[in-house]
Amino acid sequence: MFTTTTAGSSAVEYVPVFVPSDRLADVYQLLLTSRRAVADGELLPEGDEVVPDLDYREWDAVDLSRLACTDSPAIQNVGAILDLLSATPEEWFSTEQLSEETGVSKASLKGSLSALTRHLRAHYGDPAWPFYCSWGPSIGIIDGFPQTHYRVTSDVAQVWRQVRADAADGQG
Repeated sequence: MFTTTTAGSSAVEYVPVFVPSDRLADVYQLLLTSRRAVADGELLPEGDEVVPDLDYREWDAVDLSRLACTDSPAIQNVGAILDLLSATPEEWFSTEQLSEETGVSKASLKGSLSALTRHLRAHYGDPAWPFYCSWGPSIGIIDGFPQTHYRVTSDVAQVWRQVRADAADGQG
């Protein structure tokens, strides 16, 4: 058992629960049906207020073009993520799927997404990503083990694909 406290909140006590691996998905499903899940992976009792996702905004062509032209290898990895997500907008992809499909290791993906937040804060004044990010169990996705999932809206996907096409044609 261990206890943790974050700034401005009360202590939370955690206890380990041992579950046979083939029943793990059942446990996650039970948690989802007994409490309402929140996008960041926290579980709140019924009736608590859900804070909207503050790390997302709709991006326009100008900002997406700027992002696509960024030379940083980390931001280029984010471009590969956007390419994949934009091919099938509104579909959730796990971290594992992103890694497999883009050929970027999970560790590099994590570093690239951290770099994205810093880059956006420094160059755009807003750290909000151009795609959604949610904890799998909180959105009802139980796919073997809990992990973060990502998706892009149809509108952003359409703009991103046009930005990439313009860049390929020498217009970006």
